[in-house]
Amino acid sequence: MDKLYDETPITFTLEEVMKHSTVNDCWIAVYGKVYDVTNFIRSHPGGMGIINGCGKDMTSLFDSTHAQRPKNELYIGDLIE
Repeated sequence: MDKLYDETPITFTLEEVMKHSTVNDCWIAVYGKVYDVTNFIRSHPGGMGIINGCGKDMTSLFDSTHAQRPKNELYIGDLIE
């Protein structure tokens, strides 16, 4: 049976994530996963404070302010060392 899609996750380094550090292009890393939150910024329940995490590994800040994991629909790949 042929594969319909490649099951290998897309990976990003922290350096790649750091290139997406503005309100118009915002990626964050949480728990080793990378999320593109650009279109979520304006509807973020915590307000615009999310932009402080653009281009960063936000795991510790995320833990201190959230009870649940990030939204799956914003996931774009895995963070690698």
